[in-house]
Amino acid sequence: MATSDRVLSQDEIDGVFRRLAEEQAKTEDDDPARRALPYDFRRPDRIAKDQLRSIHLLHENFARSLASSLSAYLRAYVMVNLVSVEQLSFLEFSQCLPSPSCIIAMGTGIPDSRDAARRIGQADGVKPGNA
Repeated sequence: MATSDRVLSQDEIDGVFRRLAEEQAKTEDDDPARRALPYDFRRPDRIAKDQLRSIHLLHENFARSLASSLSAYLRAYVMVNLVSVEQLSFLEFSQCLPSPSCIIAMGTGIPDSRDAARRIGQADGVKPGNA
């Protein structure tokens, strides 16, 4: 009888899953990188100076790219400057905000030409598909 023709009983299947679960539990307990560590948001760890420089360069590149994209999209001169890169706790950050303040998450998805044409057609009273 070939091994592919063998049918396992429910007890054998349960035993395989039980052994697998025990092995995973052992490896998760032994690996300190897999354990969750508490994080204190009131006293965050400081970022190393070389990482802070990398973050600064990343945001400078983003500012240049944003200025270029917005200038092309709006067809007007747009200037974006990075003022500073600092690490603050959330409490320090929230205390620096003027009162009242409004924090907004904004998406900048640029519609493609078909979406724009569809909107123009709808504004003119033309139904989609009848243009």
